[in-house]
This record gives sequence, C-alpha cells and structure tokens, in this order.
Amino acid sequence: MKKRAHRLSVLWAVVAGGCVAHAGVLAAPPGVGAPPATAPQAPPQPGQAAPSPATWEYRTIDLEGGGTLKYALILPEGFDAGATYPVLVFFGLDAMDEGRTEVALRRFISPTAVSRGWIVVAPIGNPRRHFFSGAEADIPALLDALQREFKVEGGRFHVGGADNGGRAAFRVAIQNAARVCSLTVMPGVPPTPRDVEQLDALKDVRVTMYVAGRDIPFVLNSRSARNRMTQVGAQAELIEFPNEQKLMPSLTQAALFDRLDAARAGCGRGSSEHPAPATDPARPEHPEAAGVHRVLDDWHAAAAAADESRYFGHMAADAVFMGTDNWERWTKAEFQAWAKPRFDSGKAWTMTPRDRYVFVALDGATAWFDEFVDHPSMGECRGTGVLVREGGEWKVAQYNLSVPIPNEIVESVAGMVRQERARQAGSTPGGAAR
Repeated sequence: MKKRAHRLSVLWAVVAGGCVAHAGVLAAPPGVGAPPATAPQAPPQPGQAAPSPATWEYRTIDLEGGGTLKYALILPEGFDAGATYPVLVFFGLDAMDEGRTEVALRRFISPTAVSRGWIVVAPIGNPRRHFFSGAEADIPALLDALQREFKVEGGRFHVGGADNGGRAAFRVAIQNAARVCSLTVMPGVPPTPRDVEQLDALKDVRVTMYVAGRDIPFVLNSRSARNRMTQVGAQAELIEFPNEQKLMPSLTQAALFDRLDAARAGCGRGSSEHPAPATDPARPEHPEAAGVHRVLDDWHAAAAAADESRYFGHMAADAVFMGTDNWERWTKAEFQAWAKPRFDSGKAWTMTPRDRYVFVALDGATAWFDEFVDHPSMGECRGTGVLVREGGEWKVAQYNLSVPIPNEIVESVAGMVRQERARQAGSTPGGAAR
C-alpha cells in the first residue's frame, strides 16, 4: 500500500507542478465569446468576432461563520422562475479568479448554455485559496442556496471545470457525490493521491474527461484516473484531442453541451418539459444518443426553415442522401446543387420526425438510426441513416428516405412500379430513368 501511494504521489506531482505553472498563460481562442460589459475589452484581432454583451451577472452568498462567496450566474434564454432547469457548477482556469473564470466561460460555456436552457454557476476563487485547497468547503453552502432559489432538475447538479478548475471539479464531485449527476473536465484530474483513492465515490456520477494530446502530464494522469474509475465501476470516458494544445480548439461548446444534455437522462430528465427520446426496451439508448437526436431534429428543422448553411452544415463532407426513386443517390455536393433553388426560394421541404430509435457504437464515434417522418404530400415516410463524429460533433453521413408500403398492396404497387419503369425506359434515350 505504501509503495502504491508513493507511485501516485510522484505521478500527481507532475500535474500539480505543470498545472499551477500555467497561470496567466492561457487565452481564449478568437471568436468564442465576449467579456462582461464591466470588464476591459481588447480590440478584436484579425478574423476575430467583435465582442458582444456578457451573458452573466455576479452575485454573492453569505457564509456561515462570516465571509462571502462570489459567483458568476448565467440564466437560460426566457428564464422562468417556476420552471425546472439543469444546473452546472463550473470552475474556471488557473486561480479561478474573476478574470480567468470569464475566459473559461467564454471559451467553454457562453453563449451555448443560454440557448440550450442551462443555469450555470461559476464560483470565484483567489490565488491563495483554490477550490481544491480549502475553498471547496464553501461549496455545500452554495449548493444549498441554489436549491432554495432554483428548481434543480432531478435535485442533482452537474459539475465541470477547466485546468485547475477541472481539479477543483473532481474534488467537489468526490466530496458531494450524492448531490452530483455528472462531472465534465476539460482537462482535469483528481488533485491529490487521496482524491484518487476516493474515486469510488463517483460510481453513480457520469464522468467525461477531455484532454489535449500535447499536454502530456494531463494525458498520463487522465488515463490513470479513467482506468481507476473503470476499476471501481464508475462510468468514465476519456476523449483525447491529438496534436492539440491546452484549450483544445476542436472542442466546441455544442459538443460539450451535447454530452451534458445526454448526462441529464441520469438526473431525472424525462418530464413533459424535457421529453425523453424514444427508446427500444430491448436495447436502452447510449448516453451519446441525446446528441444524435438533437442534430437530426435540427437538421429537419433547418430544411423546414429553408436554412441552407445550417442544413448542409449538419452533413459530413462525404455524406450521401438516398431519395425514394431508384436513381436518387446524391453526394452532398449533388444534393446541395439540386436543393439550392428551393432554399433560395425560402421554401425547401418539411419532414416532421417521430418514433426514432438511435444506437451508438461502443467507441462513441458512429451512430445509426431509424425514424418515421411525416411529409405533407408523401405522407408517412421512413428515414434510416448513419452519423459520424467529426471534430467532436455528430454529422449525418448517410440518409435513406423511403415510403413504407402495406403488405396487403405491395404486389399491386410493385406492378405499378414496373409499368412506370418500362414507360421511362421507352421514353428516355438510352433507357436512362434519370
């Protein structure tokens, strides 16, 4: 036991030294968000979006025994005090002070949290007292205050953090595991060997760890933590971004919140306000299925809204769309060229999805599905297809649209099809039906 503890101490010392030493070095990538109106704003760099108004405000709570705890608060769009919302407690970069927390919020959280319907609370720390070196004792009082003020979905919180904030998130999740639904770090590891020994507390917490491939100390310790959690029966996933630096530019806010939304299924989600997707009782949905549902729903909605860039943005570069006729095997470029006049006219097509089943491969990189879609003229259609992960986001790689035929009339319909094919072959030069 002493030998094992020594190995853990040596390994974690690498991260402890490497993580704190990064204070003041990290910067938000261009175009990710904007600082609060009260914070100084640097002029945008070439190719960077101009700053927009802040999406958070600052509040404080009084702590028992004296003192206060300051935190940034993000409320969802159209916030209703009587409604239930998922709540994320998020810890910022480095010292987790106000400035570094704002950088982390812009990079990972805002504005997507607002549009996705999340409440986000970011405790503000100071260089002398991190939320993994004493200040974590103040967090239960914050959770109590949040539950008094808001209707927390499922009665449990989601916890997240970046860099030192990821270390704090691990400490807080371990110490408050009964009140935590999910833990997401980008990156983050248990801050001490003692925290590693207590990872079995997270057996009922869904853990997602993101790490940049070039951040070697975090990669090694993230793998070790993931393996330890797997050993104790926790649901832990490690996602590595090869050849990327600390802030992982390929990791998008949309991908982060797809994962967070998927984690909500374990926190009591499924009310009429947040309906759960259809599932096959014989094969329960993978946690990643929520992200697939979201992409497919928005893909169909984009067509109904005649939003060309949004619609084709959901498709992989080598995507194939197969229509109902036998010649309709469109590459993405062919399909976009055919559809462009429809989108330009402001009226593309409307297919309303329902009764969808989603399955995700064990590696979480591929998904397949089947669904019904209702079309104004064709009626009930069936869509099947495949999605793949590109840059951390789900993309439609194949979609096959068909019209189900009742068995009682399939022979007569097949005869009609044969007659039409013969007519087309006789009237088209070379027999081409296209």
